[in-house]
Amino acid sequence: MERKVFILVHGAWHGAWCWQRVIPYMQQQGHEVVCPDLRVTTNISLEYYVQELGKILESVSTPVILVGHSLGGLIISQAAEYWPTKVKQLIYIAGFVLKNKHSILNTIQQIAIPSLVDTNLIVDQATGMTRLNEAAISACFYNDCSNVDIDWGKAQLVEQPLQPMLDEVQISPEKYGMIPKIYIELLHDNAILPLFQQKMYSTQSNMRVLSMASGHCPFISQPHILANYLLEAAN
Repeated sequence: MERKVFILVHGAWHGAWCWQRVIPYMQQQGHEVVCPDLRVTTNISLEYYVQELGKILESVSTPVILVGHSLGGLIISQAAEYWPTKVKQLIYIAGFVLKNKHSILNTIQQIAIPSLVDTNLIVDQATGMTRLNEAAISACFYNDCSNVDIDWGKAQLVEQPLQPMLDEVQISPEKYGMIPKIYIELLHDNAILPLFQQKMYSTQSNMRVLSMASGHCPFISQPHILANYLLEAAN
């Protein structure tokens, strides 16, 4: 089996910790897994995230598979545009996959299918940081997780900068557009609803779709199954 390098990019309010149950399954198959931690405490831009990921891409000797969950999808798209020769494949797990010069916010407004995130988002206008209504977190992120796992996940959530959700992705057919893409749609997702996911990925060319019966965070609820999906997608 060919050894591959996977870079797993977490989504909003989460951190590198969320992948810890997935990593062993992929390593057992002989693959290398890198999980950057992009948690911050100030209202930084999308460009900050992309440049942090770029530091890893510039350090690798062979093209990698970029995996983006949720907000992480936006990050890997922009990184693929900047470093196309470093990226072998893009895999989105209920990821934001946007059209050129679109942001998460204007995509949400255009598609107009509100989720539990949209209706429970709390923005601190003074700091530009966001969080979710505490009462909605379980149903939003962890609707198919055990109570123990819900408590574990909720305890590690942090505030999320708003600015990356406002920043537009800048991608081209010649760079980002040439990279093979796979979208893993999550059929029981309450954070990015399945129909919303479909409307996003249907705008993309060079995209194959896999469907997984999971809520928003399969790396917690179904890590072994998610690892298998990633390995299948990479093959």
